Amino acid sequence: MAVEILRVWAVALLLSGLMVAAGHRWPASLTPTPVAIWALLLVPPLLMGFWIARRWGRIQQADPSEARSE
Repeated sequence: MAVEILRVWAVALLLSGLMVAAGHRWPASLTPTPVAIWALLLVPPLLMGFWIARRWGRIQQADPSEARSE
């Protein structure tokens, strides 16, 4: 488990470093637009909610009559 976390952390650190290096080489500053910001803030949670809603009916509930009594 610790090795997996370390591996994910190392990949995230590498990507962060690559993004910083790319930012130093970028010819002009990027101006954020409100549409892009709202899309980045809203689209991922909406997609996750849609995915969860689609799978919601497939979750099988435990049958109470099959529960073991002690």
